[in-house]
Amino acid sequence: MSKISLLEQCNKKYSNRNKITSTDYRLPIDEFLMSLYLKCTPASYGKKFPLKLLGDCQRKGIYAREISDNENCGDIRICYPQIDGSSAGWFNCADTFMSFNEISEYRIEMKISYLTKNDIYNIKGIRLYQDFDFYLLCFVDSKNNFKPSFACIEKDVLNRSESITLTPLSGTKKSNINNENVVYSTSIKNGSFIFDMLFDSYDNSGYNLLKDDTYESLISFLSYLNKSAMMKYLNNKETKKKIIKNLNMWSPTKKYTYVNKKMLSSGKNNDTLKQLNDNIMEYGINECFIHLLSPKIRKWYNKDTNTWRYVSYP
Repeated sequence: MSKISLLEQCNKKYSNRNKITSTDYRLPIDEFLMSLYLKCTPASYGKKFPLKLLGDCQRKGIYAREISDNENCGDIRICYPQIDGSSAGWFNCADTFMSFNEISEYRIEMKISYLTKNDIYNIKGIRLYQDFDFYLLCFVDSKNNFKPSFACIEKDVLNRSESITLTPLSGTKKSNINNENVVYSTSIKNGSFIFDMLFDSYDNSGYNLLKDDTYESLISFLSYLNKSAMMKYLNNKETKKKIIKNLNMWSPTKKYTYVNKKMLSSGKNNDTLKQLNDNIMEYGINECFIHLLSPKIRKWYNKDTNTWRYVSYP
């Protein structure tokens, strides 16, 4: 190969390095991860992978947003109600868009690693001091057709497991003894005990909150978190008070009152609520009852470990 040909290839690689197109982001997850491996440097994986997941969440109706680095609380948030950047959440209630200065959310830190020739997965940039809820792990088996495995684990698993050794990226354990913001790394042997624990589900006594290690189970779990955030938000007494207060401020000709499930008669809530309001309007009373619907979510609690997971997909 001539020097000119080598130079052309080097310039082409340099100009296209770390460039992932919109077409790449719409690829199936296994193809995307192969494209990421070919086109990007390992240092950029942590920025590209969350964008892929956010796009897939949007297409599945899951509300998620990227978290800026200066917030120090993970990579993405699954939240309710919707937010625009760092502004307050907003949602539609009684055909009125409302905005409050709080949201209900779950924050997730994402880690991706490709299997090395030594059968090792490396997790770098572990910041235990950051405020988030879960680690999302994506391990790609480079020796098995780049097959990906996914796990969502509680934040403190990496810290509390005796089978995981956290090593400071800078300095020694002794030199960091007074440092509250230590950044760690760790290595996981492929097929080891801790590897199995990280990717085995709770049903199989592992740490993985997903039903299994597939991308489909990950998307379903994020959908569950989105509905859980909605339930926590709408079932909050203070939130309900604010909603009623704002509705009454914006609609001076009509008085809004919250109706809970116990106040509704038997039958479908929406039909019963409509009938209730129709009866009120028939008598000329400027009053309207609202009922904030929230999704039905089943949870399972382990009293011994004080942990939870979802029982069935919503």
